Amino acid sequence: MGPMRHFLETEFRRLRNRVSKHSHYQIVHSACGLRHLDHIDAIRYEKERAEFIYQYVNCSDKRVLDIGCNTGYFVIESCLQGSSSVDAFEPHPELARISEICCEAAGLSDRVIVHRAVFDFSRNDLGQFDICLLQNVLHHIGDDFFQESQLGQGETLNLIADILVGMYNVADQVILQLGFNWKGDTTKPLFADGTKEEMIQFVHEAVDGIFDIEAIGIAEMSADGITYQKPHAKNIDRDDLLGEFLNRPIFILRKPRVE
Repeated sequence: MGPMRHFLETEFRRLRNRVSKHSHYQIVHSACGLRHLDHIDAIRYEKERAEFIYQYVNCSDKRVLDIGCNTGYFVIESCLQGSSSVDAFEPHPELARISEICCEAAGLSDRVIVHRAVFDFSRNDLGQFDICLLQNVLHHIGDDFFQESQLGQGETLNLIADILVGMYNVADQVILQLGFNWKGDTTKPLFADGTKEEMIQFVHEAVDGIFDIEAIGIAEMSADGITYQKPHAKNIDRDDLLGEFLNRPIFILRKPRVE
C-alpha cells in the first residue's frame, strides 16, 4: 500500500466513525476500494436504484449535478457511466470529505467537484446540466435548508412544486426521489394517507408542461432481492413490510423533446 492510499484509508476510517444526522444514509461505492472498511449496511439500496436509473439515464459525455451527494455513490456511478464532469453538493463536512476521498480513491477526482454547501435552488450560477440527481432531499425543507422559512406542511408542498418547476433551468433530465414525511418526522406526513398514488399525482401535477415523466420505479421484493419496476396494480399499493424508504418511487423526469 502506497502512502497516499494509506492516508486515504486512515482519513476514511476517521470520518466514517463520526456520527451525524445523515452519516449512515449511504454506502460507499465498491469502485473506490474502500467498501471493506465501511461498517454501513446497504439500507438504501444504492445498487438497486442505480440499476433502474441508468436504464433511462445516459451519462456518456454528459454534465451531471448531484444535489445531496452524501458519500458520493451516485457521483462515482455517474462517472463510471461515462459522465464528462460531476458537480456534487453536500453541506455536511464529513460526508463531503468522504465523497472527495472516495472519488480520489477511485481515480475520478479530475472529473468531480464536491461543493461543501447547500445547493441554492433560488439561483443557478453553474450553467445548464444534462442530468441532475435530486434524491431524498426536498422533504428536508425547513430542516436542512430554507430553515429561515416558517412554512406549514401545505406550504412546503407548494415550495417543493416550485423547486421542481425551477429545475427546468438547471437540468434537461432530473432523477427525483422524495420522502413521505416532512423533515423526516413520521408525525408530519406530506401526504394525508402516505401512499405512492398521492406522491405520483403530486409530481404529475407539479411538473405538468415542464417535464415529461419518462419512467417511475417502484421497489418490489422477491426471492432474488429488491428490484425497481414500472408501476402496476400489485406494486402501486403501499407495502409497510418494505419500510418507508422502499415505498418512495423513483421519478425520471425529462424536458419534453422538440419534434
